[in-house]
Order: sequence, then C-alpha cells, then structure tokens
Amino acid sequence: MNLRYKITPQIKDYDLIGESFRPHLMRFDNPNKSFRSVSTNEHGFRNSIDMNGNVIDHSKIFLDPNNNFSIMLGSSSVFGVGATSDATSMPSLLSKLRSENWLNFGGRAYNSTQELLLLSLHLHAKPKKIIIFSGVNNLTLAYLSEKTSDIYNSFYGESSFRNALSSTQNKKIGVRRSFLNLMDEIYTKFRSHRNMASTRTSKDISRDYNNILKCFQRDLFCAKAIADGHGSQITFVLQPLATWLDKKLCNEEFRLFEFLDSLNNDWKVLSEYLGLWKDKYFEDLERICTKLGVPFINLNCEEFRSSDWLFVDRVHLTDNGHKLAVNLINDKI
Repeated sequence: MNLRYKITPQIKDYDLIGESFRPHLMRFDNPNKSFRSVSTNEHGFRNSIDMNGNVIDHSKIFLDPNNNFSIMLGSSSVFGVGATSDATSMPSLLSKLRSENWLNFGGRAYNSTQELLLLSLHLHAKPKKIIIFSGVNNLTLAYLSEKTSDIYNSFYGESSFRNALSSTQNKKIGVRRSFLNLMDEIYTKFRSHRNMASTRTSKDISRDYNNILKCFQRDLFCAKAIADGHGSQITFVLQPLATWLDKKLCNEEFRLFEFLDSLNNDWKVLSEYLGLWKDKYFEDLERICTKLGVPFINLNCEEFRSSDWLFVDRVHLTDNGHKLAVNLINDKI
C-alpha cells in the first residue's frame, strides 16, 4: 500500500476527485463528487458545512439579500486537501466558530490570477468578508516555469494546453485530466528546470521572481477593488509552509515527508528553492498588502512550529492544522 494512503487515507479521496476543463479558469474540480473525506457541488466547489452541520447551498446563499455569508479564496489548501471531512475544512470550521456561513472558493493548483478570476466570475455575490489564503503556488511557479510573464501569470498544466493548441492530431490533451496526471507534468517541469539550471542566470531568477510579484500585486489590487465595491472586508493570509517554519516534525510528518521525497528528489530541490526566498518573500508580500491597504497575516509563525501533527505534506494541513489556522485567523479579523 502507498505509505501516504496508509498514514493519511483521506488523500486517496482527493486523488480520485479529478478535474475538468473550465473556460477562463483552465481547470476546476469535478462536480457532484462524493467520498468519505470530500464532496463537491454541481459546479465543482467543495461543499462547506454550516454551524448546524448542514451543507451550505451556494446558489441560495448568493441570493441572500442580507449578504449573510463570507468567502475563503485560494488554492488546494483552501479546498482542504488533507481534511478528513468537509466539516474540517477551513471554511466549514470558520462557519462553526463564527456562527456565519463561509463558502469554499478553493481551486486546486490555482495561482493568484486564477483565484481572482474565480472571484470575478461571481461578482453577483456580495460577501461580508473575503479571506485570501494563498502565496505558495505563485512562488513555486516562478521556479517551475521556463519563462514567466509580468502579465500572464504561469499556471500548472500550461504545457498541456499549449500542446493541445499546437497539436495537429485530434487528441484530448489536457481537456480532462486527473489531479494525479498533473503530477506527471510537474515532474517533467522539475527535470527540464534541472537541465537548464546551469544556464539560468541570477538575472533570470530575479526577473521571474519580480514578475510573480507584479502579478500578485495586480491580482490583489483587483480583488480589493471587488471587495470595496461590495463593502466587503478583505484580508490576505500567507499560508504556512513546513519548509519556511523549520518545524519540529512529529513521527507522521517525518515519515510522510521522507516518503514523498523518495518518490522524486526534485521535491527537495523545490523545497530548498522556496526556503531561499523566505525572508524576502515575506517582506515583499507584506509591503504590497500594506501599500494596497489589505491586512496581512503571516501564518508562518511560532504556533505552527510545534511538534503537533499539522501537515500531511509540506503544504497541506491536517484537521488539527486547519483548526489552528482558523483560530489564528479568527483572532485577527
């Protein structure tokens, strides 16, 4: 048995959900999926659970004249990869803690531009609060992409779409792919990056980093404009990353990280890359948030350095990790 499935059996459910092509967003999780650990609604959003233990109906909540709901926006961490049930995802935990409805606007593998697009497609929704819980994917894509753009943010799976457009054969490349197949492309990117590492200059690395910062600033500016237009409170939360925390690993985390590294050593290379940018990235994101008037919360803090089991991998959290994140956020919003 896959050691990851043995230690965290819920991960198998997330691997089985799969994803579908979505105009503008490029990809989104498959709709109407139901597993023990996770379920999605008719549009592919993960179901959120309200304070009474009931599934929140997105369609009805959007029509609420009192705007009695809030949104948590982000990628797979917001979606809740690692949670053992819909009720232990962060939006559901916020619903229970704050006695208000929180919707899950998490799109797995999303960058900040895709997060903004997902929010923009629902401009008719007028939430009380918007929390953007993000930050890791943009920086990761600066490493994985052969060349970044200060306008068109790189995204996971872009080579599949590029190949589909250029292919002369009638193949459904990248139109319907599972989340597991996406990993193949990431591995390919790792290998191609390793091959070109010797020719990648410090100027190239600096350019790519600055490009993703420009995209982040634009995306956050637009998200704030949406929030301001609705009279919504917006907050940016930099998600915790085990690499940035120098965390005291518990036995489960040590075994999981060791197993994942054994699958492909390049994950360790990526981890080292992310670690190199730690201090500067923290400072730059906080500076941008301050400039735009968006409250900034950094969850790479002492509380996440404990020896408790908080991570199912270096990015995604356990139920206890989700609870800790929600409690820390709730104290500051």
